[in-house]
Amino acid sequence: MQSKWGKSTPLGMRRRIRTAIPMFLGVMLLGGMLLARSSLDSVNRGTPKSRPMDEAVERLLVRLSDQLERPSALEWKVLQQVCSSRDRQSLCAKVFGYVRNVLVPMEFPARPKKSAVWEDWYGMGLPKTASEPRAFSTLYSTTQFGDDSCVFGSNFAVVSDGITKDPDSDFFSRMMVEFLRIVLPRLGEGDASETLQRAVEELEDLLVELRLPGAATLSIAYRPDAQSELYVATLGDSEVKVIRNGRAIYRSPFQRKGNRPGQLNSRRLGGAAQLVIERVPVRRNDVILLASDGLWDNVHEHDVLTQVQNGGAATGMVQRIMFQAKRGKEAIRKDCRGRCVGARRDDISILVAII
Repeated sequence: MQSKWGKSTPLGMRRRIRTAIPMFLGVMLLGGMLLARSSLDSVNRGTPKSRPMDEAVERLLVRLSDQLERPSALEWKVLQQVCSSRDRQSLCAKVFGYVRNVLVPMEFPARPKKSAVWEDWYGMGLPKTASEPRAFSTLYSTTQFGDDSCVFGSNFAVVSDGITKDPDSDFFSRMMVEFLRIVLPRLGEGDASETLQRAVEELEDLLVELRLPGAATLSIAYRPDAQSELYVATLGDSEVKVIRNGRAIYRSPFQRKGNRPGQLNSRRLGGAAQLVIERVPVRRNDVILLASDGLWDNVHEHDVLTQVQNGGAATGMVQRIMFQAKRGKEAIRKDCRGRCVGARRDDISILVAII
């Protein structure tokens, strides 16, 4: 694989960054970088010295974007410092914008393909702090509900649930989904399982290298084209189900030990290695349901299946399921008919696609 940093290596972004060859910097840029580095402590404390840092980094990102360049080792170090700071999220979002717009096309050069594989689709979410759910119905637009981030593409759907105990996981999950909404249409030809695995490994490498605070689960439903099987990639407890005639013919594995779900985080590599990718034969009128654990911890599966079996458009299915989830979330006590559910205050995200 050709490295983003000008050196050939079969390893991921992390190894490539470590072996990057520094490029010559102009006097003005070097001065700006030194200023940024010397003022990092002040930036993290939120003092007025952060403004020169912001301006220097924004100029750097504009230059790299305009010239379609990869950052040098020193420049990448500055971007690391920005994204590792909990107070610089708005600036870090611009770093991720540069990654998506410039570096992703270099790493995934296949022309974006947007095959329409859903007959109908709809999504809705309810943040744990809100009383009423919100819908979303725009393709390729990341939507956030508390710590949950979601996106629909014409041939994929993604849900990521930020780990609540980490205060930065809402931003972390959003950056994950923002990255994937650009990468998934560019996976190109070849074995879909392998390309999905590579996409998530590259995402993990990026998160670790940028030292982005946070952690999040990940669930992807991906269908390369209308003749293909469905590929489901999951890490954690945001489950995916394929429903046919009111029955769940596929359930993604539940990956949670105690209160710790499977996750990607910036502290170490290894989460992507736990990603489970499965191929599911599908046919017309099958219903693909992705949801964060806020649904499954508040509603029994058979109640969800009943709402799907009642039929109709994806909009109606999602609204009925959300009504059940909201009622379960607001319950005074758990419903323990089998597995105990309900009375769980959590973000809820529900995505339904009909083939």
